[in-house]
Amino acid sequence: MSDNEYRAKSEAQKRAAGPRAEKAAQNQAARGSRREQSLAKAAAAVGSKVTTGERAERLAKADVPFTRMSGYVVRGTDESSFVKCGDSGVHYTRMSAGAVGLLVQRYRFKAPRPLSPVYFTISGRILDDTISVGTHEYISVVEIERVYPEVLDERPACAAPTRGSLIERQVSKR
Repeated sequence: MSDNEYRAKSEAQKRAAGPRAEKAAQNQAARGSRREQSLAKAAAAVGSKVTTGERAERLAKADVPFTRMSGYVVRGTDESSFVKCGDSGVHYTRMSAGAVGLLVQRYRFKAPRPLSPVYFTISGRILDDTISVGTHEYISVVEIERVYPEVLDERPACAAPTRGSLIERQVSKR
């Protein structure tokens, strides 16, 4: 069968199916776009919450330089917290697009269960900013620009906090 014969046969089949086939194709396309719309709506509803971690936030324009720091990240369903080694403050995490993927991937691999602290070395800066997520209110934010690769046999520079404590140990609860 030649190309022209094949095209003619296809066109004849489309004409025979008539408007019903055309309407089915339009419905299929609309379902796909409705699904995309609902996914976009769900992503927008999440806002600054980092439920799956795939959503990076725009970093603030601040004069504070990024520095290399180590500490523990605890990820919950709605938020991530960070405590720097040698500092008792708990900070909300805001990440660049490059950092969010690396952090989430390593956290999923290293955390034995949800709300477990995982040690990271990052390039970040701590800013005074009030963030409210659910019932928690943070008074500072760590902006993570980069997550450094894990070093084999590296010992953490500080002891890990207890499981869940970074999210539960906030300055205030609303």
